[in-house]
Amino acid sequence: MADGAGVVEAVGPDVEAFSVGDHVVSIFFPTWLDGEPQIADFATPPGDGIDGYAREAVVAPVHAFTHAPTGYTHAKAATLTTAGLTAWRALVVDGGLKAGATVLVLVAGGSFAAGRLCRAYGTRHVVVGGFVLYALGFAGLLGLSSDTSYWRVALYLTAVGFGSGVITPAVTAAVMTAVDTGRAGVAAGVLNASRQSGSAFAVAAFGALMSTAWAPGQGVLMATLFAIGLSLGAAACWWTTSRYNTGSPRSPEVRWDDTRPNV
Repeated sequence: MADGAGVVEAVGPDVEAFSVGDHVVSIFFPTWLDGEPQIADFATPPGDGIDGYAREAVVAPVHAFTHAPTGYTHAKAATLTTAGLTAWRALVVDGGLKAGATVLVLVAGGSFAAGRLCRAYGTRHVVVGGFVLYALGFAGLLGLSSDTSYWRVALYLTAVGFGSGVITPAVTAAVMTAVDTGRAGVAAGVLNASRQSGSAFAVAAFGALMSTAWAPGQGVLMATLFAIGLSLGAAACWWTTSRYNTGSPRSPEVRWDDTRPNV
């Protein structure tokens, strides 16, 4: 695990950057201290090339940590190590985001709403609805042009993002509920590998469609239709194979609480 935060319990004799009791957060590339990146692989990030922070205590060099923002809980500070800096890099460094710009958040709303929707309507209906909403969002993007208003684009992208945000936690909850407790770690690993391999397949498929287009704009059209077809096909498969109002033929009901799905 690359993300870690906690309280300093002891420091070495020559350490001046930290004191006992300081709240700190881990650094993803602990040996990259300044200047341009000189790191070509993931040999140094915690949880990848070296041991991570899925433990109660850790002894590490001083450059492995930095001070956590004042007022942040450990859980909140730990989000900065990977997710926070990734978002900052995408939006500010590469995206050129400036103060006063309008940002449309796509996925977060669906992720937060997934639990309540599943409790109210059942996991199967929520997952199928998410895939259909995902497909409708892409369908709306087919007719876009340079004259299309911003709000129309925002509406369709929100549909895509909300649908995606609903699907992932709902499917994860259904699958993890159907797995015996002793095999939860294996199931989580399979889900993670499936998401990564699925993403790689989608990128390869979209790239192939875009590169083989025979007319300007044809690649975008083909990739969008492909996304719509995948979404509707996944919705049909989930609806057909799921039983007892869940995503699993083994478990009769999926209930949600504030922390994790339970049977």
